[in-house]
This record gives sequence, structure tokens and C-alpha cells, in this order.
Amino acid sequence: MRTCLLYCIFFPASLKCFKTSSPTNLPQQKTNYDIYREQLELQRRGIPLWIPESNGSSSKIYQRTGATIGDVGIVTPFGAFSYVFNICLPRDHPSQPKNLPEDFKPISSTPMDIQKFMEFKSGSHLASKTIHKISNDGRSTDFIFETDASEAAILMLPEGSVAHDLENIPQIKAYAASNIESWYRYINGTRGRQAKNGEIRLVIGCDKTTSWGMAVIDSQER
Repeated sequence: MRTCLLYCIFFPASLKCFKTSSPTNLPQQKTNYDIYREQLELQRRGIPLWIPESNGSSSKIYQRTGATIGDVGIVTPFGAFSYVFNICLPRDHPSQPKNLPEDFKPISSTPMDIQKFMEFKSGSHLASKTIHKISNDGRSTDFIFETDASEAAILMLPEGSVAHDLENIPQIKAYAASNIESWYRYINGTRGRQAKNGEIRLVIGCDKTTSWGMAVIDSQER
């Protein structure tokens, strides 16, 4: 299954070395992912991923499971989740990097802390409010939508999706708050990811699916 939506918490580091410079005032053209994320985040269903597939160079196990609860990483400008490590897994787990810090200790959690349920049924979709589904005669497997908006986005879930939600949020927040500075040191130092202040994400929930389709309407391309 692939992860199409992420529910994350993030903590800015308090260290001065992680402060970022002021953004430039140069205008930048929106990418398809910019529009996709802006539009679907309005639905308050988490961070939509433009690239649901796992990194092809990650472990075989991680490629099968995809992003999951406890993952620490970064959402890239291209809309993928760049996995670094998982706080729920032991150091020697195949999905963990071999160069974890010496003081790394996984958080204690149980499967009972995670709730799983069918979030979207087969044939469901998540879209901008300006997008409308056109009914058909029921004999076709095609899905047809229309909109007159200059920008819009849609995530189609032909086979639905399963939600994985962490319920013990206070425990994981306390764990993250006590480790976030070392995470920035590790991710930017040892792993060389150049994460800006506030960019590191800790996954506390996700929606997984076996099939999906995405589309973006952009007036700049018309």
C-alpha cells in the first residue's frame, strides 16, 4: 500500500544555528505540487503527497510499507516524503539507517496506541470545493469531474483508503520535544539534508491506499 496523506507534527529547533534566512521577494511560479498541496490542505486531511511511492533506494521492507507512524523526515519540494528514521522501531530494524546516533532510544509504544479504520470507501475522492463530480449511467468505470476554477486539485481513490491514527499524542509530543535538537544535528550534519527550521516532520497518522489518481487545474497552463 502507498501513503497518500500524512498527518504530522513539527517542532522548530531552538538552536541559533537552525535559524533560516529571510525569504527573497522574487516572484516564483507555482508548481503543480504547490497547487495540489494548497488546495487539498484546505480539506484538513493532512499533508497530501504528490509522490506517494517510497524512495526506490530505501529498504525493501520500507518500500512495501511506505511512510508510517513514527517516521521522522522531510516533505520535499517535489511532494515526496524523504524518510530518515523511525522513533518506534529498534535500532537494528532493517528500515533504520545504520548510522543512527549512539544515544538513540526508540519510544515505547504498543499496537493498541494505533487506530486503523476505512477512511474512504471505494470510488471516493478528495478535491477542491470547486470541483464537482458528474454522474454517469453506472456502466462505466470512468470518473468525470468538472470545475470553472482557475486552480483546483483532486485525489481519486478507486479502492478507498485505510487510515492509521496514533491516539497517544501527548507521549509522542513529549518525546519529540526532548529530542528535536539532536534530530536537527543528525539530519543536517550526519545525513546532510539541509532541513530548515521547522521542516522536520514526525508522522502521527497516514492514509494508505492501493490505487490512486491525481490531477491539478492550473490557469497558468491554459
